[in-house]
Amino acid sequence: MSFSELTPEQQNVLGEYVRLLRAWSGEQARTNNHGQALNSDYAQVQAVLAELQDSDVIADGSGLAGAGQLTKAEVVSLTAQSQGLLASYDQAGQRQAYAKAAGPGNLIG
Repeated sequence: MSFSELTPEQQNVLGEYVRLLRAWSGEQARTNNHGQALNSDYAQVQAVLAELQDSDVIADGSGLAGAGQLTKAEVVSLTAQSQGLLASYDQAGQRQAYAKAAGPGNLIG
């Protein structure tokens, strides 16, 4: 069965889903780009973090409403999580799929 053989309702439901999937693909690629930039900066930050104890609190300068202070251990844990996501979901084949779904220019930012 081809797309054109689906009922109009089925085409609309599938079309809306794919539209949202394409938007998510672009957003995920941009998020991965930000994660890669953080990952690159982490080598420098590791030396600073090494000076702290796991329970030491790092002041919140984010300006994000409701954000709390993080300990060194929490920063290290969040970093490890982001590195794991990048290792699993930011490979060449995935980036190519995101580019096909969202358009290469929509992966920047």
